[in-house]
Parts: sequence; structure tokens; C-alpha cells
Amino acid sequence: MGVDIVTLIDALKGLEKRARKSYAEHVSLDSDDFVEMMLLDGCFIIELLRKNCIKSLIKTDDLIFKGLWMIYSLKRDMLLLENQLPFFDILPGSKFSEISNGHKHLLDFVHKSWHYPKVKKGKHEDWGHIRCATELQEAGISFRKSKNPILFEITFQNGILEIPEIVIENRTESFLRNLIAYEQCSDVELLRRHGIIENTLGNDEVVAKMFNRMCNFVVISGEFRYLELFKKVNDHYHKRWNRWMAKLRSTYALISFMGVIILLLTLAQTYYSITDHQLALRLESSFNGLQKPSSECSIFKVPIQQRRENDNAYEPHMLAIGPYNLGNNRLQAMEVHKRIYLQLLLDRTKIDVRKLIDAMRDLEERARKSYVEPVRLDSDQFVEMMLLDGCFIVELLRKNSNVGLIEENDIIFKGTWMTYSLKRDMLLLENQLPFFVLLKVYDLTRIVDLQEPSLQEIIRKFFEDILPGSKFNEVNDGHKHLLGFVHRSWDHPQNVGTDNTHSWGHIRCATELQEAGITFVKLKKTNLFEIKFHDGILEIPEILIENRTESFLRNLIAYEQCSLYIIPIYIFDYVIVMDRLINSEKDVELLRRCGIIENTLGNDEVVAKMFNSMCTFVAISGPFHYSQLFKDVNKHCAKKWNYLKAKLSRDYFNTPWAWISFLAAVIILLLTLTQTNYAVLAYYNIHM
Repeated sequence: MGVDIVTLIDALKGLEKRARKSYAEHVSLDSDDFVEMMLLDGCFIIELLRKNCIKSLIKTDDLIFKGLWMIYSLKRDMLLLENQLPFFDILPGSKFSEISNGHKHLLDFVHKSWHYPKVKKGKHEDWGHIRCATELQEAGISFRKSKNPILFEITFQNGILEIPEIVIENRTESFLRNLIAYEQCSDVELLRRHGIIENTLGNDEVVAKMFNRMCNFVVISGEFRYLELFKKVNDHYHKRWNRWMAKLRSTYALISFMGVIILLLTLAQTYYSITDHQLALRLESSFNGLQKPSSECSIFKVPIQQRRENDNAYEPHMLAIGPYNLGNNRLQAMEVHKRIYLQLLLDRTKIDVRKLIDAMRDLEERARKSYVEPVRLDSDQFVEMMLLDGCFIVELLRKNSNVGLIEENDIIFKGTWMTYSLKRDMLLLENQLPFFVLLKVYDLTRIVDLQEPSLQEIIRKFFEDILPGSKFNEVNDGHKHLLGFVHRSWDHPQNVGTDNTHSWGHIRCATELQEAGITFVKLKKTNLFEIKFHDGILEIPEILIENRTESFLRNLIAYEQCSLYIIPIYIFDYVIVMDRLINSEKDVELLRRCGIIENTLGNDEVVAKMFNSMCTFVAISGPFHYSQLFKDVNKHCAKKWNYLKAKLSRDYFNTPWAWISFLAAVIILLLTLTQTNYAVLAYYNIHM
């Protein structure tokens, strides 16, 4: 049964006054705007939570659940302190501890529901200091990952400091900072409400930060005057009866307060009910003209967080394809060449341009649905864009395949630099044309008498030199666009590992693995993704790093992130492996010396930064196809004997002369022992 929007508006009108009091600063929105904000934000959050819990509610054209990156970013934004909506006892499902009431907002829900360790009774210890991890290790303390899943259960016994594992990812700092800010603001607010702090600054967070900064760089020494007071306060706190009584008092006080609030809100609701229908009409009218993403959309916008890392990697340098980059002044020179190519194509094939226009117009509606954002071009402009871009791409591919079609004055093929740049631009996520448009143009402009290869064949030939490793597979159908063609056709193993679980583990960097006795060997096979580990040998195929590599890999990763239907996401999995192996230029140098990396950029540090930044703000989800490899490598590193063997080999037997000296020393030692043995025996024979 559907819900009337007026009913929702009435319900939120009743909560308006209470909701306004939830915000520390005055909200300047009028009543209708405030209620509209609550309605839109509240319904969005509830629907998002419902769909995440009940997958059957997700429609095929739901852009939010179409890829990984958007949910990943939404979770971060929904846990910002200044980005909250009052909770008012709406409890979504969660794996947190069972706390069913008293939540103020989503951040507060996470804060209260997170498993905290129970406070043990005992004497209060003052705020002390311990040394850093390396100094503690020097003092004989061992660090061990605790099996306890509760993050805050840190224990120390028998010289072993057990700490639960913490995963540090792109959202971690934001998450923890906002929780800390919320804890600090809550303390100041409490003291202000009880008249202990009179805050003329207006912002509780400023006061919290002020007190916290005051203790920075202050030497703690001498007698603490308030130690006895601290003990009394803690003794009172640890008595459960006091906590129960406080909770009882606050509960009944809240009930009385809520009774007054409900009475006032009921009166306010009666007064404002006349405007509810106007707000409902305004909201319903705003639904008109909304263009929902189609289930056929495959040409996405790069997530803003990934763009921030390297905006240039997603921007075309010479060629604009599709509507997203149309009209870019930097790319106007190539627009002239598009029209030249169209004219040459019409002259050679003798096809009527009106036939091409009609064919493009028939595909217009379907083509528009391929773009994730509404295209603001009118019908003629959109058809012209498809015609010019489609004919240019098809002619470019044809000429690359058949050099006999290249005119003498064609500057695109006069040198190699222009086609080098065009290949890069044609594989940008935001620079695509639907594949069915290219197929239609290719079929309409084919000359029957000529035995032309298929469109798929000439595409593979055109892009064969841009792949940093491996070759194309012959996949001839199901392509969305040129970038999707390369992704589907790139030769990759169907099952990289036997344990394709959701375990996104960690391995040490290349130099540390070498210290653990692991040898790096260049795999001679052409498949870039066929990484193997056995008997202490990590075999990795060679990868060529050149100017286009970062842009190429970044756009493929963005495509995997935005497309729910892409399985497997093998590009991102491969980059994760390289990111784990490379922490610094020393790791790149090691892999380069082993023949695994061919660096045409000249600087190992640049390659290290490239791989380390590619995974930033990328959602980690789904099965990781190198999880078994990670387990095998970590199992090898866990054996101390492997470290000792590697250290002996590296520090003492790193040259042939060291081995000769060692063997000579062993022989001399054996001869000395033999000589001593005979001397002792001779002595006993004489004296016995």
C-alpha cells in the first residue's frame, strides 16, 4: 500500500520543532524548506538502507547500486558530524552491539553501537606515557595481532602486547576524526547545559579543541593535585547502582519533556496543516522531468574522489568523443579533422549523408540511454555528434588497418605522435561512443567488393600496442564501447586463484619479501595477470610503463568501479598486487632489475607514486582473485628460517669469493679437528 506524501509531510511537521533543537546552530530555513529537507534526506537514507538490506528492492537502473564507488562514498558522507539528520528512534539493521534506543543520529548510532571493552574495576592510574613501538621492541616487547575482534581490547602480558588488527583505508581518517569531534562536542555541550561552561564563542567544538590543545607539548611531572578527586569520581562511576539511577532519572525526565513537546507540536501541526498540501504539490511537481538513469547506461562520469588524485589522467588531450567533452576549446583542432574524414568517407563510398543521418536518428534514443547523465544537446546536435564522432573513429581504424586508404596529406598518419595520443584519448571513460553506433556506421560504409576485416579485428589491431602486457582475446559481442571492448578482450585468466574469496589481505613490499627469502622472477608468458608463487619464487609477467599507462589503467579501474555487471574486476585486482609490492622507488628498482618492470619514464619514484595513488578512493569489494597467492606468500614469510637463510645469503654469502672463503674455512676446520684427533690418540697410545 502506497504512502500519501501529505501523510509524510504531516508527520515531519510534527517533528519540526524538536528537529530544529537538535542542531547546535540556528537553522535559517523557513518551515516548508526545513520540512522538505527532512523529507527528502530522511526518505533517501531509509530507502538506501532498505535496498542495501533487501536486494530485491534494487532496480536495474538504480545508479547508486550499479557500481561500487558510490555506496563506498555515501557511507563516508553519512558519518560526518556536520552531515546528520536527527535519528528519533529509527533503527536500521546492523552488526553492531544491540543498543535499541537513545540514538541521536547515524554517527551517534555507530558510536554507541561499536563494541567497546568493559571498564574493569580497579585503582585509577594517571595519564602516563609509553614509548613508541620500535623502542618497545628494543626493550624486548613483542607485538602480536590479537584474535579478539573488538578493536579496543588491547592487552599486555608476559612481554607480549596484543593489539587487534585495524584496517586503514581512504575513509578511516574521516571516520575517526568525526567520531572524536562528536565525543568532544558532547562533553562541552553537557558542561554548558549544566552551567559549568559559559561559551561566548558560540561553538562547542571550538571550546573542545581549545582545551585539548592546551595540553599539547606540556611536560607532566610532579604531584597531581586532583588525583584523590579522580579516584572518588571513578569509584562513583564504577558503582552500577549510580548509573542505573541516572538512567532512570533521565528516562522519566525525557518522558515528561516529550509530553510537553508533543502537546506543542500538535498545536503547531494544527496551525500549519493548511500549508501541507502546498508543500506536497511543490514536491510532486519537482518530480516531473526527472530523468532516471537507464539500465542500459554504460558511459559513466569518473567518481570525483578518483579525479582528485590525477585529473589529467581522465581528460582528453586532443580528441573529444561523445557529449561530455563536446565544445572543449582545447580540442577544436580535431573537430576540423572529423569533418574532413566525413567528407573523404562520403566521397569514397558514394553513400548519401542523409542515409547516415537517418540511421543515427533511429539510434538516438538508445544512445542517450547509454550515458549516465542527461545529455543537454537537442536532437540535431546529438545526431550530428554521433555522425561526426562515429565516422571519424571508423575511418581512423580503417586507415590504420589498410594503409592504402591513407591520403598523402593526412597529417594524423604523417607521424606517430598523433595516433599515439589519439589512442590514449579514445580509451577514456568519459570519452566514449556506444559500440552499436560504431557498428552501424561501419556496416553502412562498407564497400561490398572489398574483403574488409570485421570492426572487432581492426580495433584489436589499432590498440594492440597500448596494452602494457598480454594480448587481446577474440571476443566479438557484448561490447559497450571502445574502453569496454579493451576490458572484455584483454587476455586474462578466468580463475586467477583457487580461493576467490572476499579476503582482501596484505603482503609485504618487494624489498621486505626479498629479505624474507623470496626471489622475484620474470614470467615469460604473455598473460599480464598470471602471477604465481611456489617454493619461495614469485613469478610476475613483465609490464611496460610508459606515458599512457597510468591514464589507461585508471580509466579501466574507474569503469570497473562504475559497472556492476563487470566480473571479474581483474584490472583493479592486479593493481592492488602491484600497489602492495611497491612502497618506494627501491621496490620499483628491485622489480626493474628482475625484468618485471620496464620503465620508459626513467624515474623509479614516479612509477612508485603511480601505483600507490591508483588505489586511493577506490572501493574494495567483491572477490579478490589473488587472495590465495597472498596467503601463500604470508605463510612463507611467517617462517623465521626463511628470514635467516635470506640474511645469511645476503650478508655473508653474496659473492662467489664469500662461498670460497667459507668452504676453505670449513676444510681448514675439519683438517684441524682431524689433526687434533690424531694427536690425542697418539698421546694416549704412548702413555697407556
